[in-house]
Amino acid sequence: MTTPVRTATVLLEHTLPDGSAHLDWLIERPADPAEHRMITFRCDSDPMDHAPWAGERLPDHRAHYIRYEGPVSGNRGRVRRLWSHPCTLHAAEAHRLHLTIHIAEDRSLHLRAAPDDPARWHRTDPDSD
Repeated sequence: MTTPVRTATVLLEHTLPDGSAHLDWLIERPADPAEHRMITFRCDSDPMDHAPWAGERLPDHRAHYIRYEGPVSGNRGRVRRLWSHPCTLHAAEAHRLHLTIHIAEDRSLHLRAAPDDPARWHRTDPDSD
């Protein structure tokens, strides 16, 4: 992707049947016609917090999760939306992602896959891209 595109992002709290929970951060790829077009990370903290952030890249999720709250099929728990914002997706590559989340003050986030484990992603300094 080389042309920035306006889209949406959502942070879901996913509570599992055993009561444990994690966060699922989803970023829509609107140009992708596939049902599973939500770039998805499992994480322990909000990616917009100023603390260091790391997340595990999961398979793309279905588009309906951008607005969905409730039970997850297959008795896999429940999801609750913590926030949803418009965003601009500047780059979505195999090992690099750059987006701007549009809130009161636009927040630009740069993410990169760990060189030794492509499933683990970290927020990076924009100068390191």
